[in-house]
Amino acid sequence: MAGLAAATGMQGLTIFGEVSAFEVANEINYLAFARFGYTLGLTWDAFVRDDLAPLLGGADEARKFLELCEIPPERSALDKGLGEAREIARTLAGEPYRRWVWLQNRICRKQLMGETR
Repeated sequence: MAGLAAATGMQGLTIFGEVSAFEVANEINYLAFARFGYTLGLTWDAFVRDDLAPLLGGADEARKFLELCEIPPERSALDKGLGEAREIARTLAGEPYRRWVWLQNRICRKQLMGETR
């Protein structure tokens, strides 16, 4: 979107958000908006490596985090994903740890939603 805006002569972009950056999905969204908006040639791989990796405990961990954010709602996938998130969280501290705990909570909510259907 930023590339299209620049190509058509727009001089700025903005987003409106009401949800706290404490929510990790929003934090990543805001960071992506800022980074891709200012660096038009930025690739997704470079963004994950340079921007998300420090937030999530490393490049491999960042890729796994993004994968688990899109986990399918099947019980076996959720159970496996929750286990993977717990294992990674055990190796971390501080803000990276908090982000992985947030992901565990998200997976648990998906599990609960599946049980109420």
